[in-house]
Amino acid sequence: MNNLSLTEQSLKQMEPAISLSLINMKLRNQFSSWQKLTSYYDLSEGFTEQLLLSNNWHYDQKHNQLKLTE
Repeated sequence: MNNLSLTEQSLKQMEPAISLSLINMKLRNQFSSWQKLTSYYDLSEGFTEQLLLSNNWHYDQKHNQLKLTE
């Protein structure tokens, strides 16, 4: 699963729980920050903001993972 590419199109087509799990796996195994992940996959700032807002997620820098906003 580490070979899966994160594109804006692929993330739009995934169920939110799957994309959250995949992103967190990549953050845990490959990237030291959300900024590095989004830069590597060339995800636009507008897209990533909308992805987080529409799924009620936030980036937890301390734990380097996306989490549901309470």
